[in-house]
Amino acid sequence: MTRLTLFTILVASFGAACTDDTTNPDPTDGLPPGEQYAWRPGQITPDMASLGAAMAADTDVAKCSVARMWNWAMGKGDIVDLLVEVPTETIQAQVDAFTQGGFKMKDLIYAIYTSDDFVKF
Repeated sequence: MTRLTLFTILVASFGAACTDDTTNPDPTDGLPPGEQYAWRPGQITPDMASLGAAMAADTDVAKCSVARMWNWAMGKGDIVDLLVEVPTETIQAQVDAFTQGGFKMKDLIYAIYTSDDFVKF
């Protein structure tokens, strides 16, 4: 599973809705000099909107986002800190709903809290 920060999860969640970077005319704003936007080694994008769109297209980002929210809702530690994986079959319905629903965190949290696995918890 890809190691992601909260920032990259938020970019993936909201980046799919971005069409251009008109609110930030300097595409390197916030980056140290000489660095570029990238979410994987060698996967460089020119601006934040492209970064969000590229991450939204990466299924590993959605799986990681859902798995981290799943463990949070279940009261367990962060999967990145603990180096654990949530079985794909456990969260696949939420991953599909998350990606098809436009990466909406509120909807994801609702889906997790109303899932059969959570209710049985």
